[in-house]
Amino acid sequence: MPGDGLFPATIDGVDYRLRAVLLPTFDGGEKIVLRLPQTGSMKLLGDLGATNENVAAIQELLALPGGLTIIAGPVGEGKTTTAHACLMAIGTDGRSTIAVEDPVERILPGVSQMEVVEEIGMGFGDVMRFFVRADFDTLFIGEIRDAATAAAAVRMAKAGRRVVSTIHANNNVTALLRLIELAEDSPLSVLDAVNGVISQRLVRKVDIARNGYYGRTPIHEVLRVTDKVIDALIENKSRAAIREAAADTSTTFEDNLQQLIKRDITNQAEARRVVGHDV
Repeated sequence: MPGDGLFPATIDGVDYRLRAVLLPTFDGGEKIVLRLPQTGSMKLLGDLGATNENVAAIQELLALPGGLTIIAGPVGEGKTTTAHACLMAIGTDGRSTIAVEDPVERILPGVSQMEVVEEIGMGFGDVMRFFVRADFDTLFIGEIRDAATAAAAVRMAKAGRRVVSTIHANNNVTALLRLIELAEDSPLSVLDAVNGVISQRLVRKVDIARNGYYGRTPIHEVLRVTDKVIDALIENKSRAAIREAAADTSTTFEDNLQQLIKRDITNQAEARRVVGHDV
């Protein structure tokens, strides 16, 4: 049977809490995937590799006094690292900050962290119910993955709390559509709670000396949700039309990729892999 769990291990004198996923294979064997938590110094916004334009756009979203900021991307694209950097940018001095994660990947200074345990009925949605009347300024939800979590995130953001969370989506428009679907509420009610979306992907960096790739760097598109964007979503316009409505208040992956290609950090092959076309 498939399974997963956490266990402690010491590697080169460093203590870790490893997450293991066990998958049975057709031939009677087993495949084991181990995930190591992040180590080393905490990355701040300026350390992420984002362009100056995107850093400024992210800071504008985080400076808003309340509302929901979504960090979107597929699995393994660095969303949690960016989310933690956002929490540090918001600041914890004099503020009550709570994080609910699955799992807790690193200790965040000044943040009260909780780990969800689905097996005993303490998933994201279950934990959210306890926070409705809790006294906090900022809440980080590790992932919006079900209706209960989405509804709670929207409700607390509309109540004036600052909420940061991640969602599995390839771009800003898809992230908003996914949130509306999960929250099971009217688009206007859901979008009224959202400040914006930070979408992130990782592209491989070219290594000319080795004639290949070495390492990865992020690209971003940052959207500020406006009435124009909300109207396009409420009117159920095409995704292309929604992106057009967002053009005035959104950076794009394409612009970010063009800058990286001009600096020989990545190439058009990576652009095609990530966004599906040359830039």
